[in-house]
Amino acid sequence: EAAARGDDTAPATAANATGRTGRRPASEPKQPFLSTSEGFAVTFLALVCARLLSASLNIIHDCDETYNYWEPLHYIMYKSGFQTWEYSPEFALRSYLYIIIHYVFVKPLALLSGAAFGTTASKIAVFFGLRSGFAVASAFTEATFV
Repeated sequence: EAAARGDDTAPATAANATGRTGRRPASEPKQPFLSTSEGFAVTFLALVCARLLSASLNIIHDCDETYNYWEPLHYIMYKSGFQTWEYSPEFALRSYLYIIIHYVFVKPLALLSGAAFGTTASKIAVFFGLRSGFAVASAFTEATFV
C-alpha cells in the first residue's frame, strides 16, 4: 500500500526490482542527449550556417559598419576611398588598431582573390570574405558560451 501512495521508502517489490515501474535506480546517472563535443559540433554547425547565410544575404544595415571599418580599411588597402573624420589626424577619435586587425586577415585574402590589383569583382570577394570570417568567429564564440 505504501507503493500505491508513491512512498519511496516502500520495500522493493518484484516490479521495482525489474524496473517495470519506469523509475531509474538512483545509482544510474542520467545520460545527456548529446555529449559535450557532439553538442558543440551541432550548435556550431547550426550557428555557422545561420551566420554565413546572414553574411551573404544581408545588406549593410548600419552606417557604422561602413564608416567605422569598411571605408578606413579600403583606404588603407587601396589608397583610395574616404577617410572619415573620426580617423583623420585632426580629430583622431578612433585608433587604427581595429582596422589593422582586419587588414591582417584581409590582405592575404585580397592577394589570393586578385583584389590587390583593384578589380571590382575581387573587392566584392574580399568584402564577403571578411564578412564570412566574422560569421565563423561569431558562431564559434556563441557555440562556446552556449
